Amino acid sequence: MDLEIISSMKVDELKNFLRLRGLRVTGRKNELVARVFVALENNVPIVKTAEEVEKELSVCYRDKLKLDDGSFLPDPFKVENGWLKEEEGIRYWPPTLYPDIFNFLAFHPSELASKDLSDYKTSKAYSYHSQGWVSTLDFHNISGDSKHCILKGTCRPSQRINDVPHKLWICIVKQSGRIVSAHCTCMAGMAQTCNHVAASLFRLEAACRLGLTNPSCTSKACEWLPANRKVAPIKIKDMKLSRNDFGKRGK
Repeated sequence: MDLEIISSMKVDELKNFLRLRGLRVTGRKNELVARVFVALENNVPIVKTAEEVEKELSVCYRDKLKLDDGSFLPDPFKVENGWLKEEEGIRYWPPTLYPDIFNFLAFHPSELASKDLSDYKTSKAYSYHSQGWVSTLDFHNISGDSKHCILKGTCRPSQRINDVPHKLWICIVKQSGRIVSAHCTCMAGMAQTCNHVAASLFRLEAACRLGLTNPSCTSKACEWLPANRKVAPIKIKDMKLSRNDFGKRGK
């Protein structure tokens, strides 16, 4: 569109063009014409309305709930029953290790740089985990037939630590530990891989690495030996050092 065509536009048309792009609409017509011409030359995009932005975010969030088989996860923020606190649910946590985390962060839009992924213990996300900014993670089995599970928690904001904590959830395959999707209520959370989500994943990885999600047999109550009756303590002078089969074994 050349300057001649723009000059032939009415003032209301010029103002409407500028308003849609969030530009100033005050001034005389020649100023409006110049502003429209500059906007066209610089390809200034139309600013979306709040309703349009909300609709796009809603579609993106629904895409996160969609699984590989076409079914949908229940919205973790709306599920109220069936959650297990960390101390009880940690034994059911999936075996997610660092390679699973690396693959998830590397193949999704991420705040973390490639250097952070290769040396994650120097990254901001790992510091959130190591400094205790991540809350305990609740576990939800979804159902006995589902091959997925959900972990849900909160993380302290990085900008203003006294603000309301960010809420987050992570969907993981139970058997393999593969991370399917994630969401956080922070500004970068729609991209799935903000530092708060990564910090929660490092908490999960640490629990798996230290054996907290699958305690060894010696860390649990004895279940492999038959139950023995308890022997009450008594004084030595009252002890009877005899055997029931005494005299039956021969010399």
